[in-house]
Parts: sequence; structure tokens; C-alpha cells
Amino acid sequence: SRGLGDVYKRQPLNLAGILDQIPLCHTLVTTGQKATDTLLSITGSPAPAIGGFVDFLYHNRRLRLYRMPSTSRAYPKPLTEKAEIYRTIFQNFEQ
Repeated sequence: SRGLGDVYKRQPLNLAGILDQIPLCHTLVTTGQKATDTLLSITGSPAPAIGGFVDFLYHNRRLRLYRMPSTSRAYPKPLTEKAEIYRTIFQNFEQ
């Protein structure tokens, strides 16, 4: 029998190529540890605290990375605390 790993092959993310197609993009957001680790491995950015952000340069472009808590119900933070963290990022976008 074949596992899902045999069926779905992961393709490396061409972040620089994607960002070239979105020249006005200056903010990236991750939810959960795996997504954050993947992006950090590509960009070399330092890791922000959950609910925080870091500014960094990637391919001569200034970006901001927000690290949000996982949306999984398995994540131990109460939903109200997660919602407050998400509210922060949207308030920052409005500024």
C-alpha cells in the first residue's frame, strides 16, 4: 500500500519568484510551528515570538513576518486569546 507521502510530493517554495509577482507585498504571516519553520528556513529570518513580528531583508526587499498561533483546536491557548493575537495583526495593517 502507498502512503500519502508517495502520492503527494512536496515542491520547494519559490518565495522570491512569488514575491516578484506581488511587488506591493511587504508582510508575511504564518500560523503554526511547521509553517514558521518552513518560512524561516527559506528566508533566514529570525523567529518572531507568537503574536509578534520581525522585519528582515530577503532578496533586497524589506519584509515583515508575523507569527500567529496555530488555528488548530489542539493548540492549548483559549480561542479568546488567539482572537486577541489575530486582532493585533489586523490593527497593525490599518496603520
